[in-house]
Amino acid sequence: RTSTWFSLSPHYLGGGGMQIAGSVVIITGAARGLGRAFAETLLAKGAKVCVADIDTQAGTAAVEQLQESYGQDNVIFVACDVTKDDDFLAAWDTGAEKLGTISLLINNAGIGNEQNWQKTIDVNLGGCMRGTLLALERMGINLGGDGGVVVNISSIAGLKPTPLGPVYAATKHAVVGLTRSLG
Repeated sequence: RTSTWFSLSPHYLGGGGMQIAGSVVIITGAARGLGRAFAETLLAKGAKVCVADIDTQAGTAAVEQLQESYGQDNVIFVACDVTKDDDFLAAWDTGAEKLGTISLLINNAGIGNEQNWQKTIDVNLGGCMRGTLLALERMGINLGGDGGVVVNISSIAGLKPTPLGPVYAATKHAVVGLTRSLG
């Protein structure tokens, strides 16, 4: 299935699924939690991973540990604030330069801060949109790219009401809507 914005190559659409071994992946928010788990799982399956995170200390420590198991040539850390275009561009360019052509982006970075609602929107929705649009620009076949996959991480809060976290829920509903709209 393709969208008018982004055409994926048949390599990614076949019944056998995406070939992970040899793929190059950027994962935002990958210094800990789900992002870290995604990184380790993909590395174990033969992918190369760019860990992109705003937390330089945690990101560097995570990558040092991952490099012990998976090799220095297979995983790197790049400081990235997903609310900043320049940071996302630099992370993409560094990942591609050091690891190879990016074929998978996992937009995982997220926060839950109901008091600072603007920051929650900027990180959870803005970061996801920024990454998705950059991936469309860089990987889109219709724009000269090789194709690829974007995985946008949401939450159960993106599917049902969340009275204790309405701002968080709103951002996660928006991520679901963005992803579904792009097909």
